[in-house]
Amino acid sequence: MGKQEVTRQHFVPRTYLKHFGQTEKGQDKIHRILRDDSNPANVRQVSVAHACFQNDLYTLEGETAEERMALEDFYRVSVEDEFDELRQLLLDDKQQAASEELRSRVIHTVSTMLMRTTKLMALSNATVGRALEQVLALCVQTGKEAFEFDGEIHSIKGKSLEELRREFRIKSQPGQVLQQLELALRLGQAKQNDFGICIVTIDEHAGEYITSDHPVIIWSLDRHNVAFNPDATLKLALGPKQMLHLMPTELDILKQRITRWNFSGERAKLERISTNIIQHNNAERWLLGSEGGLQQHVNERTTLQHDIDNPLPVAAGEDIVARMRRLGFL
Repeated sequence: MGKQEVTRQHFVPRTYLKHFGQTEKGQDKIHRILRDDSNPANVRQVSVAHACFQNDLYTLEGETAEERMALEDFYRVSVEDEFDELRQLLLDDKQQAASEELRSRVIHTVSTMLMRTTKLMALSNATVGRALEQVLALCVQTGKEAFEFDGEIHSIKGKSLEELRREFRIKSQPGQVLQQLELALRLGQAKQNDFGICIVTIDEHAGEYITSDHPVIIWSLDRHNVAFNPDATLKLALGPKQMLHLMPTELDILKQRITRWNFSGERAKLERISTNIIQHNNAERWLLGSEGGLQQHVNERTTLQHDIDNPLPVAAGEDIVARMRRLGFL
């Protein structure tokens, strides 16, 4: 029997998403809501198998199933099959040492989860789509039925703009997903020797972290929030109460151990609220988590946005802690 080819390919691993949901009748379930939906009643439960996937996303060109499934298999073997074990190690309070092998597994997991989603691909496709719109308009204006792009001749005869965009998306997809992997591996190499592992845990009263269809957050004090910034921290929620930070450092003592911070009270709530808002802004389309965690986030975000859009005299000069208290978040 030949190798089975997988059509439904997940750009956020199911082994990751299941830790934000629950198991019902043998199936992993999770809740989600559209990123810009301001109605918490629209939070809906879905199967993890039906979240964050795209048909044939990682399918490559090739004569054999092994060749076509090479990238899908790479992510499965190097990240997804090992994720539960890696997560358990990171959350084990008795695990204090950060060996080179553990550090390599962590940075590979985080860098691939950052680069492999559809968000970067969508941004690239949008840029090409705008260029095609201009080229098509120019062809119509000059009476031409074809144009040259990247060394190839493309006919526009009988084609709409959307048909041209779809044609380019399909043709460029294998190259795009391989470029995503290349970027992930380059990022892992760039950061391999310059980060420390930190696990932040918030208390039971702080609420829950949410995640999204683009779960890795890039954060830097200099606001240059790009992955290859040596001063940027990469953050990935490991569950409703735990957040992994890959923090830039050159100190061996911080690189060789796992730092653990336990937040409680107002500090934990502020950490959770601020991180969830960043996660919200980071998402492409979907926010994911528990029903209660998502509903709380939507309520807090809409309340905070309304307060920002309708400033009160009492809010002049108000710091973030005072604002959170006035709004009843703390």
